[in-house]
Amino acid sequence: MGVAGSGQSGFGREVQIAVDELSLNISSKKTVRSMALNYPAASIDVLKDDLAIALLLQSPWNYFASVGDGTVSLINHLSDEALRCPDEKWVLVGYSQGALVINQTSSFLSSWAWRISGVIMIADPARTATSGRPNYGNAQPGNGITVALPAYPAAHYSSALSGLTVDVCNEVDVVCDFSNLSLAGVLYNKGTEVHSGYTTSTIQLATAPATARAIQAQPAAQMFQPQAVSTGYGKILVSWSPARERGLSVTAYRLILTSTDVQFPRVVDQPANATSATISDLRGGSTYSITISAMSGYQSSLASPPFVIKVPPTPPEIIYAPTLKSRTTTSLTLSWGAPSFDGGSPLTGYRITAEESPTTVGGKVMSTVVPIDGTRSGTIGGLKPGTFYHVVVDPCNAVGCAENSEPNAFMTEPKVFQPPKDAGSLIAVSPSRLLDTRASAAVGADSTVSFQVGGVNGVPADVSAVVFNLTVTEAKSFGFVTAYASGTARPNASNVNFAEGQTVPNSVTVPVGADGKVTLFNRSSGSVQLIADVSGYYLPGTPTAPGTFQGIGPSRLLDTRASAAVGADSTVSFQVGGVNGVPADVSAVVFNLTVTEAKSFGFVTAYASGTARPNASNVNFAEGQTVPNSVTVPVGADGKVTLFNRSSGSVQLIADVSGYYLPGTPTAPGTFQGIGPSRLLDTRASAAVGADSTVSFLVGGVNGVPADVSAVVFNLTVTEAKSFGFVTAYASGTARPNASNVNFAEGQTVPNSVTVPVGADGKVTLFNRSSGSVQLIADVSGYYLR
Repeated sequence: MGVAGSGQSGFGREVQIAVDELSLNISSKKTVRSMALNYPAASIDVLKDDLAIALLLQSPWNYFASVGDGTVSLINHLSDEALRCPDEKWVLVGYSQGALVINQTSSFLSSWAWRISGVIMIADPARTATSGRPNYGNAQPGNGITVALPAYPAAHYSSALSGLTVDVCNEVDVVCDFSNLSLAGVLYNKGTEVHSGYTTSTIQLATAPATARAIQAQPAAQMFQPQAVSTGYGKILVSWSPARERGLSVTAYRLILTSTDVQFPRVVDQPANATSATISDLRGGSTYSITISAMSGYQSSLASPPFVIKVPPTPPEIIYAPTLKSRTTTSLTLSWGAPSFDGGSPLTGYRITAEESPTTVGGKVMSTVVPIDGTRSGTIGGLKPGTFYHVVVDPCNAVGCAENSEPNAFMTEPKVFQPPKDAGSLIAVSPSRLLDTRASAAVGADSTVSFQVGGVNGVPADVSAVVFNLTVTEAKSFGFVTAYASGTARPNASNVNFAEGQTVPNSVTVPVGADGKVTLFNRSSGSVQLIADVSGYYLPGTPTAPGTFQGIGPSRLLDTRASAAVGADSTVSFQVGGVNGVPADVSAVVFNLTVTEAKSFGFVTAYASGTARPNASNVNFAEGQTVPNSVTVPVGADGKVTLFNRSSGSVQLIADVSGYYLPGTPTAPGTFQGIGPSRLLDTRASAAVGADSTVSFLVGGVNGVPADVSAVVFNLTVTEAKSFGFVTAYASGTARPNASNVNFAEGQTVPNSVTVPVGADGKVTLFNRSSGSVQLIADVSGYYLR
């Protein structure tokens, strides 16, 4: 392939000399064809004009436009040649502007280095002093004139061609030896005399390396036809017999796959010891012609006869993310574009897959197939209200459906929730502090204090019962506190037991007096400070709906001190159903559980009689400690609750029942559904909660709890505390309230029951208000419907 210089036609004088010499010396061994590149080859006068105009900063640089045309023409011509003659070898010869064309094409040519026997650059304007290429002229290493031309689109000559390229450049050639010119040299040069005066013998000598490479030992003989079989979607296994070498060792095998359905041929190289190859990602339903050649360095054998195979259809191509047309609380209607390829088999439908957001633990994956109807739209139903879904639409054909099309995320319409209205239904509220005697006066020994609940902070004046966290602090003596409805007789029960100087919390569920107040009695010989943080209340009236709450004046249904202590790793059950006005078929019960006279450290687990003991705790205790905690737990079919003492010593247990939930399946907002306690958080398995930091855990949609619950009841245990402090529980995504649920000292393990609203994301957040880290455990025992 010859590329003439500026103003020349055909090969031009210099290139013609090289072409004649190559043809003469190679033709006895090989079949030789000579081709001249057809491109503008703008004359040097154009460059002179360009330089003159450039001084006025208006040059269009037509000379380099000519080079650009030549570059495109050379690439296109060689691309056609590569397809027409896969085994053809090339020698490229360029003079002056023609050398610049080859220079600009070198990066493209590098992928075909195996085809090239040599490149001869005569008077290359882009010659560089550092190229290291052999020079058959008499010029010393130097730079060509392009270093002085600002419009020259600088490019680095491909290293893949460096060992195949030689220069022909004489000293004081203004084009290729520009950097070595002196003023005297320029005058002596007389413009272009040296540039246009290269001798025949010099050019002929420069063709020798290319000639030698062109006629050296032959590569392998023509390959036999390969064989191919289909091995799956878009895959074929091609096998062949080893090549017979003819002087040059086989270094690789090259497979070329062409198809009328595919724009560019597929080239696959395999190592010299290979006799088969699996080729993937082929277009399903398309017919491929496969040839194979044995490679010997940069040379190859003649290509084999082609083997033709039709690739079986594949699933369709993936499609882009769908868009949302409409939505309901339980469905999404989508539209989408067509796939770019049907896999070689007509489309049969579209598969819509909706997966709950990955943040939803245990979320379901819904799927449906929409038939072809011309609209490219469809609906997927059975979804949850107000839930984010990752939605994918995969096109399908007779072979199967595409995999992993681009997803999009949409949320179903939120459910319109009705406020609770049935008597005994819970209204969960963000914890609100309704009593703090530290701001007024401590409660004296054997004295009471009452605080207003009804008509305060949105609580109805005639509220029936209230849930609040009661904290005792600054106690001057040991004792206990009893909570009861204002204006009623004080029951024989306790809600919080405390020691002198101790800070102790406990959850309390208690009826509210006719005056809207709750009374707290300090049964001790010293004063105490009391704090009450209300987190919910029950609507007034007579409960009738399943899951509604009926409060009762606390009633002691178990006191093992009157019988026998509960032994190590042993249980005791007590009757709830049918006792003290509680219905025989009661679904769940609320009671205050007190552990005393403990002979060892441990914990107590409460659960429905006749059911499997859960992995949960309700009260943690140390040896000799008296510890209370509120418990909400389902009742067994026999009307009983079982208590398990997980310790190495006996304990005494006391249960004071303060209310129960009506039997039946709850359906109305604010009604309660008890579950066997389930551990939904244990930071000991991940990382402790740092000082003044939060941790959130998912409740909605986990372990049978509906995604849209309004509130949850769980036992919260603090352990491994590095400092004193307290924990506040509140609905995720809401402001943190001025309240506490568990107060703790350094190193202490403390439990407490928590009733708290659930955030819109189905989570509850716990805040560690201390100067050290803590480990937190949450065992959920029930939830309230929204």
